[in-house]
Amino acid sequence: ELTAQTQGRVAAVRVDVDDRVVAGQELLRLDAVEQTAQLRAAQAQLRAANAAVQEADANYRRFQALGDKQYVSRAQLDQVRAARDSATAARDAAAEQARQSAQVAAYAVVRAPFAGVVAVRSVEPGESVTTGQSLLTVLAPGELRVEVLVPEADAEAIRQAGKATVLTDDGR
Repeated sequence: ELTAQTQGRVAAVRVDVDDRVVAGQELLRLDAVEQTAQLRAAQAQLRAANAAVQEADANYRRFQALGDKQYVSRAQLDQVRAARDSATAARDAAAEQARQSAQVAAYAVVRAPFAGVVAVRSVEPGESVTTGQSLLTVLAPGELRVEVLVPEADAEAIRQAGKATVLTDDGR
């Protein structure tokens, strides 16, 4: 079962029940306006933080050169160093926020985690979905697991054979 990792409106459903899919294939796309806006804001904050680091680093280099000649006090140099370190930490936080925002925005595209067949389609285009809501169910027929009850007398023979044939009521 594939569930929504973010909220949004279903923009497109590219598959239907009984369609075969390959691993990585786009199955569904959400119109995630909020997530895209958050990503753009995070990217802008990162650009601002990078500029602040460049400025703080340049100030520190200038003060360091002046400090070498003893034109500025040690306290002034320490303040400029702290401002540079603070700007660097703010940049690192902005970079992490941008990475997280990019991941959330990427959740707007739902891809097949493995090759298989679409068994259930739970949403339609235009429908609003919330985080955790079921979108599609994809099965990998070659990877199905069957649990059956067998008489204890037959269990050891099946175990020794290493395989068994399972037939449904209709003989398949």
